[in-house]
Amino acid sequence: MAQPREGWYPDPSDPSRQRFFDGNAWTERYIPVGASTSGDGQPATAKKSDTMGRVGFALAVVVALGITLAGVIGGEDDPPPPPPDEDAYVAELFTSKWDVLLPKRPFIEFGYESCALIRAGHTDETAAHTMWVRDPKDYKINPVNGQAWYLEQTVAAHKHLCPDA
Repeated sequence: MAQPREGWYPDPSDPSRQRFFDGNAWTERYIPVGASTSGDGQPATAKKSDTMGRVGFALAVVVALGITLAGVIGGEDDPPPPPPDEDAYVAELFTSKWDVLLPKRPFIEFGYESCALIRAGHTDETAAHTMWVRDPKDYKINPVNGQAWYLEQTVAAHKHLCPDA
């Protein structure tokens, strides 16, 4: 007598389920009667790749919710300030073709000193005045032009070197 082909068959020991025959022997795989099956002997439920995809998606959702909640709960922290843009600062101050001859580093250091004053609560005007008074150079011959130049430097520093202040 020929053996049955591989497939699902009614289980003689329990009429409420089916049992899988692998072509050689009965297996220990059971499904309820009426359940759909796949051709590979597995019940037609989610395949491993489907299950893994669903688990991965669920995990991604949980992580995203955690990050969102952390941002909402800890959202009082300000985002980091933009980095200083020394090139833009220098470009705004030095507009003449002769300015290329001037050393730029002292002006950049001046800008950072102005930023420290602004962060300490000074306005652009009071920071510029403080820097003008501190400067040992003799730009004070023409105080109006000297103070205007310091103000121009301080405003540019505030704009490019410490916009977060």
